[in-house]
Amino acid sequence: VLSLYTRLQREFPDCGMKMVVVGDGSMMSGLRSEFPDAVFCGARSGEDLARHYAGMDVLLFASETETFGNVLLEGMASGLATVSYRYAASADVVLNGVNGLQAEKGDIEGFYAAMCRLLQDAELVRRLGEQGRQAVRFRTWDAVCDRFEEILASVACEENGAGCARPPCGAVLECRTVFLSDIHLGTKDSKADECRRFLKHIRAEKIVLVGDIVDAWALSRGSRWRRRHTRFIRTLLKKMEQEDVEVLYLRGNHDDVLERFLPFALGRLHIAKEYVHGAADGRRYLCVHGDGFDAISTHHRWLAVLGSLGYDVLLMVNRLYNRYRVWRGKEYYSVSRAIKGKVKSAVNFIGKYEEQLQNLAVKRQCEGIIAGHVHHPADAMVGDIRYLNCGDWVETMSAVVEYADGRMETLLYKDFMKRLAYGECCGSGTTGKNAEPEAAARVPADGTK
Repeated sequence: VLSLYTRLQREFPDCGMKMVVVGDGSMMSGLRSEFPDAVFCGARSGEDLARHYAGMDVLLFASETETFGNVLLEGMASGLATVSYRYAASADVVLNGVNGLQAEKGDIEGFYAAMCRLLQDAELVRRLGEQGRQAVRFRTWDAVCDRFEEILASVACEENGAGCARPPCGAVLECRTVFLSDIHLGTKDSKADECRRFLKHIRAEKIVLVGDIVDAWALSRGSRWRRRHTRFIRTLLKKMEQEDVEVLYLRGNHDDVLERFLPFALGRLHIAKEYVHGAADGRRYLCVHGDGFDAISTHHRWLAVLGSLGYDVLLMVNRLYNRYRVWRGKEYYSVSRAIKGKVKSAVNFIGKYEEQLQNLAVKRQCEGIIAGHVHHPADAMVGDIRYLNCGDWVETMSAVVEYADGRMETLLYKDFMKRLAYGECCGSGTTGKNAEPEAAARVPADGTK
């Protein structure tokens, strides 16, 4: 590269370019004396390296020994036009003439021709820099680790006979709105990673968080905030920034500390107590967490906290039992859900809860209601009101989605991932508890199949 730079100077003496060499090694002293016009700045890293990239226009990456080539990706991410050999990272991410320039490996004249081309076309330098940055924008270490985790998880599921499926990277369900509740970030049993993967395969205009997203009760008791919880928050922020998604956060009982700030807006993030959602088909849905219809949560908070502790113990038993089931090659089984399903008072509570929510929807002049709180996904008609419950991301791992034509559907994470993996759609237009989804390829934003 230094020899080509000297050649370029001879052929274009008035170009005013300067070669900056970043790096170190045993050849450095000899190169300094041989090429006195170049700037040798030694090894650089982190913000210091970023400042060097920021002051440049072109990155010449002529390595023929790199196993991948992170340096090339760093240059592209910094908005530099790049020249490289079609090898390793270059072969993987560079489209010649679109987001960088390439020469065949070992073709020194081809490399020099690319250098000359950039020297003579400032607009090409600018365009290649912008396109290069877009090309590697999502190739972060977090994304690499996430993908690796997904692959390992799918292998583990196959080994354990759990029947998990891994959809292709580009498999996306296009919809209008996603409703999630009861993620309980800050607790050990929160399925934050699964919820994050769910969101990665969803493209929506709006995400409505229907309460109990962050479990302030658990955190106040000393529960530990984990990296997977941070990754989930980061995914939401990326969707807001990169996909222009609006996020509406409705407070629940476990995150009732938000009450003192309501209503609150910060950019595309809005926090409120309840929200009336206008669906694409003209129907109005009242969105509310639903703890206000739980007499214990409303009037006996100490008892609700005690019940939360008991639920945590039940989840711990559930964890231990499912480790045993994994060892035996059996599928996940929710002990706590089974117990709740058999306790008559719990069943009666859910029934009364649905009726009370129906009455509130009527008062708000809405045709439907979307809630959470009870960790029980549902899609049913309660009187004349359509009742949808998002479920939770502790046990059931479920959500409610609205499609472009206003259709609503309750999705279970496991079924959703399978249907994406097998190229089936996730929307049918049917309603009610026994709705059967139709099979199709992918659901575009306009609702066609």
